[in-house]
Amino acid sequence: MFTGLSENLAQLTFWRFLTGVGFGASIPNATAITSEFVPARRRAALITVMYANIAFGAVVAGFAAPPVYAAYGWPAVFILGGAGPLIVGLMLWLGLPESVRFLIEKRPGDKRIAAIVTRLAPGVDSRNVTLATRGGVERQSVFTLLAPGYRPRTLLLWVGVALNMFSLYFLISWLPALLNTAGWSPADASRGGVMLQIGGIISGLILAWYVDRGRTVPAMVAAYLVTAASFGFFSILPADSKFWWLLLLAIGAGTSGTQFAFNALSAAFYPSQIRSTGVGWAVGVGRIGAILGPAFGGFILSAQLATPYVLGLLIIPVLLCAFCVMFLPRVWRETD
Repeated sequence: MFTGLSENLAQLTFWRFLTGVGFGASIPNATAITSEFVPARRRAALITVMYANIAFGAVVAGFAAPPVYAAYGWPAVFILGGAGPLIVGLMLWLGLPESVRFLIEKRPGDKRIAAIVTRLAPGVDSRNVTLATRGGVERQSVFTLLAPGYRPRTLLLWVGVALNMFSLYFLISWLPALLNTAGWSPADASRGGVMLQIGGIISGLILAWYVDRGRTVPAMVAAYLVTAASFGFFSILPADSKFWWLLLLAIGAGTSGTQFAFNALSAAFYPSQIRSTGVGWAVGVGRIGAILGPAFGGFILSAQLATPYVLGLLIIPVLLCAFCVMFLPRVWRETD
């Protein structure tokens, strides 16, 4: 919200940094809370659906921001955008129960444990839950993930997540500019960027179905192959072709949607005692790709290449993602 009240670049940078810190902390916490409160048999699919809602929020913002900007100027966009998290935060403070795992580990005598367990699983004795769960979580080092038994899956997972985030954040940062360079109007270029998120939502919901049935890997590989082909079609079809809209949907499905499934994979390929460490480091390494993607975009755009050729370059990281995902189950079975 304070971003909209900035009077100079330094203030704008400071508030945008704090915004990034807040959103960066909220997503892992939302994942942990969702994982704790949903049924175990549907956990991976429901986490995937949760991430799809992040893309849905981006779609809403993409359509809501232009008219707000046109009517009230750019500060109104940030002020309105800041009001939403304040409302959500108030709702969570009033209605979200504390983590049962946290209470059992840190405050085993807290009276809220029985009330929360009764709401989640009526008929279950909260004392038995306390005795069964307390002391069951141990901190693990990243070196555990790189031990010989886990090193192949860890490296494949890290490379796949980093490359996927590289492609996704390259597109998020530069796709509207690329479309504008190709001759699209600024309004259409903005809507084209939204198509990425719509494709991610559709793909995320479809992948959730496959995740729930243990068929995540073939679904992700297929999505990456379709995405690679879509990038190639940009160089064949003219920029004013209506098929470009479908291609944008496809590449959103193969970058945004598959990122949701990667979060499920990062949990599936580690045993429970190191699962949280594995997920946390996968997310952290993925952020490297999220930083390098926009930076590479700025560099490649300075070369003034045509938009189809720039998009064609993303075929390389997308196919490498497919390779990593394809071999993950193999190294998983070989090392377990």
